[in-house]
Amino acid sequence: MSFIIHDKIIPEEEQIVSEILYESFKKSMNVFIKTKDQGKRIISKSMNSNMGFYAYNENKELVGVIGAELRSRNFLTISFSTLKYEFNLLKAIILYFILKIEPVTIKNDIEVYIKAIAVKNDFRSKGIGKSLINYFTKYYEDLGYTIVSLDVNDSNIRAKALYESLGFQTKKYYKYGLLTKRLGFTGVYHMIKNI
Repeated sequence: MSFIIHDKIIPEEEQIVSEILYESFKKSMNVFIKTKDQGKRIISKSMNSNMGFYAYNENKELVGVIGAELRSRNFLTISFSTLKYEFNLLKAIILYFILKIEPVTIKNDIEVYIKAIAVKNDFRSKGIGKSLINYFTKYYEDLGYTIVSLDVNDSNIRAKALYESLGFQTKKYYKYGLLTKRLGFTGVYHMIKNI
């Protein structure tokens, strides 16, 4: 299968990106989000598409996405106002604090964090995720970054194996236990790759 990676999408494609991300993370999102449309709306309002790379197949269909977090810019930032618009005040507060539990915050100018990576279900296991990561890594290496990092849930064994095959190593394991069990995982591996 051949495909091409771009660093820009047209505004109409933001909904496709939202759908790809929602489908990839719906198991965790469905604990709090009532409908697919609500999930896509939250993602769409929270996305900075300039911080992503996008894979297209030979039919020019958008099939994968990878997004970056830098110290000053982020691919996905779910704001309290977005949550308040979608939920009642109490639920918005709870979700906002749950989302702030992220184990890693980029605090330097040498590290880039993979905030999200997702491939359409029908196109998985075809090398798209691997190519997105390699493209992402090369792009940021050319800009002078020396570390790429990411987090992967302990329940996502296939993704962790992919990252290890690309040279990522576990730096730390964050155990959340009951706090995240309903989301389908109990901990997160923080992985890094020196480039």
